[in-house]
Amino acid sequence: MSEKRRRLRVKVELPVFIFQGGQKFELKTKNISLKGLLATAEPALVRNEKCRLKIFLGLDSVIEIEGKIVRSDKKELAVDFIKMDETSFNYLHNLVRFYSEDADKVDEEMLTPAFDLKDLEE
Repeated sequence: MSEKRRRLRVKVELPVFIFQGGQKFELKTKNISLKGLLATAEPALVRNEKCRLKIFLGLDSVIEIEGKIVRSDKKELAVDFIKMDETSFNYLHNLVRFYSEDADKVDEEMLTPAFDLKDLEE
């Protein structure tokens, strides 16, 4: 089985609010990368639908992301990141570097696309 992941994931438990369909869900991250996250389960979130996320790092530090639910089952929820502003990306990058065993590897990931260019045409 080939590995689909293109980004290093780090284990970290942080509060994350996910907004979808006018509802707000509070979950905890299990792991996170520069391209997505795995969180505790929430069956009410709809797979293949967009959502907004807020990951709280501290009182004044919030990562805000537009994402898409790519998996939702009884055990966990997976979100693919679609879009975020520069400040949120910088927070995310520093978070992944901090929890990584090899921060240089995280920086090296920036040299290759995290997605297929053909997917941008959708």
